[in-house]
Amino acid sequence: MGFFDKVRKQLQKPHDDRLAKKLDDLDKSLLKRIENYKKNPNLILKDGERDFVKTVFDFDIYSLFSEEEIAKIKIDEKAYLAKEDKKRKKKYAGIDTKNKKIIISFLKEENKKLPVSDIDFRCDIKNHFGNKDINYIKKLCEELYRDKKIGRTGNYRYFA
Repeated sequence: MGFFDKVRKQLQKPHDDRLAKKLDDLDKSLLKRIENYKKNPNLILKDGERDFVKTVFDFDIYSLFSEEEIAKIKIDEKAYLAKEDKKRKKKYAGIDTKNKKIIISFLKEENKKLPVSDIDFRCDIKNHFGNKDINYIKKLCEELYRDKKIGRTGNYRYFA
């Protein structure tokens, strides 16, 4: 017997209509969630989803599937995440390449030894999230230095 059934048995008085209606709404919400889980089983793996449903609805969503099905869902989820990670890395590599070209052309244009703070201040370089970030530019400059595309002094000033 679930939580809602226990509460419904206790709700025999007329002034409890609001609570009974709320429980009916929760039941409808749970049924919608169960339909969504059956359509897209990967939803059961979302962070905190199992705990949320257990706490709010007193229902274990893993009971909808056999252990073999849950194992298969987890394997499929890992494959999906690996595929998404490859896409993300490819996108970020494109952004990094573009920003590295900007740094190299800027250093060639200036023809001076410049610290990362000056490169950050004068160039409009943004990280993957669209923010200006000096640590991101420092990382790019170090990669360019390791690839021998730019030079570096002992006190970390970069030049082309």
